[in-house]
Amino acid sequence: MLGRDVQRSRTFLIHDARLFLGDGTVIDQGSVLTKDGKIVEIYTGSAPDAKSLRADSIEAAGKTLMPGLIDVNVRLSLPGIPISDPEYFQNLDQNVDRELAAYLFSGVTAVKSVGDPQEMVLKHRATIASGERLGAELFADESLSTKVVDSNPPMLASVEAMQAYMDGKTDLLDRSLVQQVVPRKWFAQVKDSLTSAQSQREALRARSVRSDVVRQNLAAAYRAGVMLVAGSGGGNPMVVHGPGIHRELQLWVQAGIPPIVALQGATSNAARLLRSDQRIGLIRKGYEASLLLVDGNPLQDISATERISTVFFKGERVNRADIFEQK
Repeated sequence: MLGRDVQRSRTFLIHDARLFLGDGTVIDQGSVLTKDGKIVEIYTGSAPDAKSLRADSIEAAGKTLMPGLIDVNVRLSLPGIPISDPEYFQNLDQNVDRELAAYLFSGVTAVKSVGDPQEMVLKHRATIASGERLGAELFADESLSTKVVDSNPPMLASVEAMQAYMDGKTDLLDRSLVQQVVPRKWFAQVKDSLTSAQSQREALRARSVRSDVVRQNLAAAYRAGVMLVAGSGGGNPMVVHGPGIHRELQLWVQAGIPPIVALQGATSNAARLLRSDQRIGLIRKGYEASLLLVDGNPLQDISATERISTVFFKGERVNRADIFEQK
């Protein structure tokens, strides 16, 4: 924990990036200075010299810097992949630790738990908040305000995944980011699990929701000016913890939502729903330096959010290579 405090106290200059500030504002060339876990300055145009600021320089030309993504609908007590491994449910605390790490690995710096045991959520929220473990910030249901928004996340990723699950297809597990976060031993169990769950999948088919209807409802909500908020339904079969929100944004864009609006749904709008928009969800002076740097331009190609270059959590440059090896 002391080491984590040291990491978060460092000063970084992320320079010459395209900046998506979270509220729809885009700066074509800009730089962000972070110190002691906070954003202390935002520069437009050519970057100042990092040495003059006593900062570590992070080259970001050709990349896009945005607030860390927020997923407002996840179920941490479910694996997100159809598996038959009894050890998963025998070691739930260990798996929740890993899932929160998987979210951070995937550039998701905050999640809201839905339907998980409250005691479990509060325990893991405290562990992350203390710095004892590294993972996405965890919000419980009690963090929500019904006065802020009057609609639920559309969860297109869950609808798509449910259809794939009912059809016995595993294509959604072939995506690169999914392959990076799911333990290899689980992939080997998927085929057997799908076979054994045939009757369950048929039962689900009878009460499934058509994806075209959900897409049309989302597009209609956008046209009506409803504030859109992104939630993947992570934990449902084929909605893997972490990568799920990236797929959700891709499906929004396919449904006709502009990429800039989709990104707002997973940053500033989500922070507003969680009543935390005074400290996260935006690139703004004084806000926590929980940031996502990606290769390319997700404002033109939303799939660029999956091409992760660097993740920052409260000012700490996350070592993604080691995040699953925490003890």
